[in-house]
Amino acid sequence: MHMRLTLILTLAATAAACGESRPAKSDHGGRRDVAGEPVSAGATGEGIWGGDVRLVEELSIGMIDGPVEYLFADVTAIVPDGAGGIYVYDRQVPALRNYDRDGHFRRTIGGKGEGPGEYSDAVVGMAVVPDGRLLVYDVRNSRINLYDAHGNATDHWPVHISMGLFMGRQLLTDSAGHAYLKILTGELRWPVPSPWPIGLLHMDDTGRVVDTIPPPLHSREPSSSPGPLDPRKVWEMHPRLTVVGVNDCYEFEIRRRDGPTVAVSKEFDPLAVTGQEWKAYEAQREWEAESEGSETPPTPRTKPAYRGFRVGEDGRIWVLKYMPTEFQKMKSDVGSGGRPAFPFVEPVGFDVFEIDGTYLGEIVAPPDTEVHWIGTNTLLGVRHGEFDEQYVVRLRLLTED
Repeated sequence: MHMRLTLILTLAATAAACGESRPAKSDHGGRRDVAGEPVSAGATGEGIWGGDVRLVEELSIGMIDGPVEYLFADVTAIVPDGAGGIYVYDRQVPALRNYDRDGHFRRTIGGKGEGPGEYSDAVVGMAVVPDGRLLVYDVRNSRINLYDAHGNATDHWPVHISMGLFMGRQLLTDSAGHAYLKILTGELRWPVPSPWPIGLLHMDDTGRVVDTIPPPLHSREPSSSPGPLDPRKVWEMHPRLTVVGVNDCYEFEIRRRDGPTVAVSKEFDPLAVTGQEWKAYEAQREWEAESEGSETPPTPRTKPAYRGFRVGEDGRIWVLKYMPTEFQKMKSDVGSGGRPAFPFVEPVGFDVFEIDGTYLGEIVAPPDTEVHWIGTNTLLGVRHGEFDEQYVVRLRLLTED
């Protein structure tokens, strides 16, 4: 059984083909060459890593039965603690816990509540800044909690925004200890626009708001609401760069804050949607259209070039790919909120690029594993067990025998 990937309804594509796209104005950072064009980088073949690259699980924390500190049910945030160990937040308890480099439990930090050092069940991001402090974004309590390396609460920064956003990995940091929160930068109307206007709230190392960074623009940005597999604008914002593209073809831009914008392109064969899978997508599209009182075209028979982007701690670009799916019988034909269940799962696969657009290669996560944090050669994530129990895992990226 593979990890279930959440489906996000997206924007429909414009009629322009990839080859007809024009460079978008770099609306936040990223320099272009003297002619105003981005530097181009094409990717072919297996990449620098070659064919023998893999992720290997080197540490697993968790039990199916045992002390409560090793029983995980809904892990939503994982980051290194800066000393070889790991911070883990489990939303079901809720509890923020620290484990050493060998996976042994060290301490529980804070607890549920609204007082100093406490948090709600909606921690949506964690990060460790260079001085060793742990930052924890508690969206329900509208603040970032700060803890020292021993787990003691030291401060909190109020977060004043008009509308809370609940999604994974909402807190980013840079080498100066500044924090960047993913927030809604525009008004949401009904029906809700897709993709949502998600930008960054920039705070300095004292919690003072510096500025708000809007989502990037794109010259081929679609303008209508789509079905589940219609192409869309895709982006990921990071303190060092922004990655943005329209996924009707395998092209995107890496807009660096301190260097040239790189336009990346890669050949790809569109992945076909199988018959039963297409019917499952159609059921979700029809349900969404009826719920919103709108009309959308039938689900395409092939999938877009990519799902999304992740930016690793070293600035590498991890392009989340569509992968072949497997049917998995569901307990119910109806999912959350009455939406039709989607009885197909797929492995987590990435194409990886350097910050200059150099293609490194393709990597697939181990079965039943989702990735939460990406370093250069180390990744942290969650593996789902046979009975839906969870294990926090450390993965090693191996590029040679």
